[in-house]
Amino acid sequence: MKRKMNLDVQCVTEHFLDINNGKKKSRFWYDRRRRLYMLLILFIATTIWLFIYYKLLNHSFELPEPLQKLRNMFGDGEVKKRRGREDETQNLNFVIYKNKSKCFTQLKLPKYQESIHVATVACGNDKVQEALVALVSITLTTDYNLYFHIFSDNSKPFENQLKTWPAWSNRWMIYSMYNIYYPSSVKKSQWKKTFKVCATQRLFLSSILAGIDSVIYIDTDVLMFKPIEKLWKMISQMNSNQIIGLAQECETKSNCWYNKYSRNTYFKPHGLNSGVMLMNLTRMRSLNWEKAIVDIYKISKSNLTYGDQDILNIYFEKHPNQVYLLSCSWNYRPDHCLYGNVCLDAFFNGVSLLHGSRDTFLKQHIQHEFFVVFESFKKFRITQGDFQHDVVEIIIQKLKSKSYYSVCAEMLYNTTINQLSCSN
Repeated sequence: MKRKMNLDVQCVTEHFLDINNGKKKSRFWYDRRRRLYMLLILFIATTIWLFIYYKLLNHSFELPEPLQKLRNMFGDGEVKKRRGREDETQNLNFVIYKNKSKCFTQLKLPKYQESIHVATVACGNDKVQEALVALVSITLTTDYNLYFHIFSDNSKPFENQLKTWPAWSNRWMIYSMYNIYYPSSVKKSQWKKTFKVCATQRLFLSSILAGIDSVIYIDTDVLMFKPIEKLWKMISQMNSNQIIGLAQECETKSNCWYNKYSRNTYFKPHGLNSGVMLMNLTRMRSLNWEKAIVDIYKISKSNLTYGDQDILNIYFEKHPNQVYLLSCSWNYRPDHCLYGNVCLDAFFNGVSLLHGSRDTFLKQHIQHEFFVVFESFKKFRITQGDFQHDVVEIIIQKLKSKSYYSVCAEMLYNTTINQLSCSN
């Protein structure tokens, strides 16, 4: 009897163990499925959020009213049209600026004998093409003699085109070609590939252009909307301590890369952008500029996200009195209109110089408005084209017929109407 009871207890115990093991197994699979479901829900929610966020920034379709209100928080106003209705136009509000432009042409003689020195660095086919377009925009807007200093690993495209320009044949534009050169004290292979190819060349202009007192350096991805002599005259406005003129990287702290992510020191409050520089080369040489730059590179080369621009920020953070601050209008980039009008000078007085940073001139999906303007300039034939018909009217037409509205489109439309359109 006792033995039978022991067997019964053993059977019951085994039965309960089997039940518990089954529960544990089923709970394991239940928890696993729940985790998979949670991950799937999280993935779908993230995808939807990224989709809406992308559309909010790129304005590719007409949003429902609640999302329109949300997008207004970004500063870009209401959507005017739906995609696919390209034949319709919209009335963009624009500001009438003073001193409307004259007719742009190279079939003229300069009114002033003074020469403006302009330097640029172009390595690679895309950069060479950009540089030629930039130089076209400069020659169309000035009444001064021009001297271009071009640093490139391919001089043939420049030689083939520049000598066909009326400005060259009329002898008020000349140029010099330079191979990419770095001092013997630095490793050329390292410096040449820092950030973008050849970008650091601009840091050594003071020794290469030994006989030049001052120069305006421009990146290849710029377009001049106002006469370059206005920028040139700012060099004479520098005080005795200032050696360089630069615009800030940002106008507000909220969307500024240097304020949020920089691993190095930078010029306060928002860092400096090196796309346009007024350089007093004589003063740079007197301060042993290049040695200071090389020393900074040796110490910080592993943390240089933006290469030469970061080097400039590190240097001028220690020497802020040597900087002449340019208005954001003279280095107008997508960041100045992407989240609303943050460059007040450009809003009230128009864009002076358009800078298509981060390849916005080359890639349509990044900033369509900048791409449209650059493409219009690029297709212009300076030897036989009509600037008003081939460039200005095309820009106005395309910016008006866009399928969506943005602050950038309005700013560039206003600038084209008020500064590039011809007034006899």
